[in-house]
Order: sequence, then structure tokens, then C-alpha cells
Amino acid sequence: MGQFFSFFAPLIAFLGLYFAFRTFRSIQVISVDSKDMSDISGLIQKGAMVFLKKEYSVCLLYTSPSPR
Repeated sequence: MGQFFSFFAPLIAFLGLYFAFRTFRSIQVISVDSKDMSDISGLIQKGAMVFLKKEYSVCLLYTSPSPR
């Protein structure tokens, strides 16, 4: 049973990375035609970065070693 998981775990991880890369490439080739879409995508990107900064700061509080 251990050999089963040790063989398929890297295979499944590779497949996940492959599909993530394909999705990334398919999104990258889409062109933005209007100024409104460009403005909205910029706002979404800015909001996502604000969220990630806050998320990482909260995660850092729980993962950093604290003196006891």
C-alpha cells in the first residue's frame, strides 16, 4: 500500500502543476479590449494584493516562534 501512494503522489502533484500552468497560460493570452475592463482588472489585482498582505501578516502571527 505504501508503494501505491509513493508512486501516485508525485504523479498527481505533477498533473496538478501541469493543469495550473495550462490555466495560467490560457488566461495570459486573453487580451483586454476596453478601458473599463482594464480599470476593473487593475482594481481586482490591487484588492487581491491587499488581501494577501493582510492574510500573510495574520499567518505570520501564528507561525512565528514566540518566546515562552
